[in-house]
Amino acid sequence: MFKPVELRVSEKQRAILIGLSRSRKESHRLVERAKLILYIVDSGNESSLKVKEPFSSSEKWVKQWRKRWSVRQAGLAEQESTLSESAYQQAVRQALEDEERSGAPALYRAEQQCRLYELACQSPQALGYPLSHWDSKRLRLELIKRGIVKDISVSTVARFWTCTVEHLAPKKREI
Repeated sequence: MFKPVELRVSEKQRAILIGLSRSRKESHRLVERAKLILYIVDSGNESSLKVKEPFSSSEKWVKQWRKRWSVRQAGLAEQESTLSESAYQQAVRQALEDEERSGAPALYRAEQQCRLYELACQSPQALGYPLSHWDSKRLRLELIKRGIVKDISVSTVARFWTCTVEHLAPKKREI
């Protein structure tokens, strides 16, 4: 019969996990993960299928965090006697954090975005365009013409420009 990964927590870890599980300032995800680890240990390492019920979560989520805690707990055990109290609390918090996600690579470098902003701040008339203000289509063409980007969609130019305008425009005060 399949036996789930057995989790253990030291007394110091238990105290930190209890504090995190009762916190009103920590993120909900972190609180739920601390509660999960404590529940698994306190239930005698019940199967993930039985543990998922009180959390209204999937068995996959329970298995994932059971495995992650098991792997990370070994490192925490080594650090327990060497780190200060606050540093160790931070290490336990980090053990409950998500892993880095790769995500899609950025299509445009920060330098290219800065050049777009720099160009957009110039007058189109000074560059020979019969316009008083840039539009996304003409700004796109000028970016490609100058070799700042190989290609960029009009909507991406508009999105970059809108973000800039929102940050640069003075905020309206509500009365």
